Amino acid sequence: MALTVEQPPAARPSRLERLLLGVAVAGIVGLGVLVTLTVLSRAFRVVLLYDAVLLVQELMVAVIVLPLAYITATRTHIVVEVLSSRLPARVQPWLAPLAAVAGLIFFGALAWAALGDLARAWQGATYYEGDLALPEWPGRAVYALGLAMVVWRLLLQLLTDLRRLPGVPAASSRAA
Repeated sequence: MALTVEQPPAARPSRLERLLLGVAVAGIVGLGVLVTLTVLSRAFRVVLLYDAVLLVQELMVAVIVLPLAYITATRTHIVVEVLSSRLPARVQPWLAPLAAVAGLIFFGALAWAALGDLARAWQGATYYEGDLALPEWPGRAVYALGLAMVVWRLLLQLLTDLRRLPGVPAASSRAA
């Protein structure tokens, strides 16, 4: 007996969400180039790139956090339905709004902390140690932007999911 939970429909990702996904894809290509150059430089005992580990570290943040809003909009997160599929049918419609609230709490806290960290890096004009002396704030800004976009998308999803609950009138009937 296969039990499945009906997922709410996915939203169309915004231009900004699609742009951030594209930047993340470009970051993956950049990571491949950086790692290849690093391996080649070590093989030939020539320095081709300074602070490669730091650059990879900063790119990985972008690759991980920037596509999250797109993934949230399209509802393509990994879903484990071990318990949710066994819940009564009357409870099932409440799972998507509950997940959005949990996501808002989690990602909201992360975004708040990331914004504080960005402000400290900006005001303190902090730099990474290394040959290039890269400033810390660009990576912190990318992280904060990615998390802020997830929070925004989760808020939109929560509002959409609440409207889909049983007993909530459709938008067209409320306007009348």
